[in-house]
Amino acid sequence: MEKLPYLKIDNFYNENELQLIWDELKFLTHSHKLELPNKTGQIDPTMKHNNGLFLDSVYAERRFSNILKVNRKVFSANIMKQYADLHFMNTVIFNLNSDATLLSYYENAGYYKSHSDTAVITILTWLFKEPKQFEGGNLIFTDFKEEINIKNNTVIMFPSHTKHEVTAIKMESKNKFSGNGRYCISQFMSIK
Repeated sequence: MEKLPYLKIDNFYNENELQLIWDELKFLTHSHKLELPNKTGQIDPTMKHNNGLFLDSVYAERRFSNILKVNRKVFSANIMKQYADLHFMNTVIFNLNSDATLLSYYENAGYYKSHSDTAVITILTWLFKEPKQFEGGNLIFTDFKEEINIKNNTVIMFPSHTKHEVTAIKMESKNKFSGNGRYCISQFMSIK
C-alpha cells in the first residue's frame, strides 16, 4: 500500500503566536459559545462527540480573531511547496483560493469516528495545555492503518478525501469546558 502524502510540522507556532491563540481559546471555551456536533458539520450524532465553532461565521473580518490572523502562516510559500513536493497530486494546493476554519474541543469521552472532509486539503493544528491532562486524541488515517500520536503545537496537512478519525479522550477533569482537553484548529482548503 502506498504511503499517504501528508505533511507534519512540530512546534509550528512561536511563543507570541501561541499566546495570541491561547487568549482566544480561553475566551471561546464556554458551553454557551462552543456548539454541539450537529452545528459543526456532522448530521449523524453518533459520529463525533466534541464541541466546536466555525470561526469564519463568528468574525465578519479575520483581523478580529487572533486565531484567524496567525493561522495564515500555514499558507506561506515555503509550507505550500513542502506539501506539494510530497506527491504530484498535492500540487493542487496552488489552485486553492478559499478556506474555512473550525475550532474543535474534546474532553473526556470525546471522539470523531472515521470520516472524510468536504474540502480539497485539510490542515489540523493540535493544541493542549502542558502538561497534557488526557490520554488518547490521536489521529488515525483509517484506510492506511496509520496512527499519529498527538503532539502539542503540531500541524498536519493531508488530502481531505482521506478517511481519518480521532481516538477517544480519557481525562479526569470534573469541570466541563475546563480548557484542559484537546483543541484542534481545522482549516479546510477549497476552490471558491
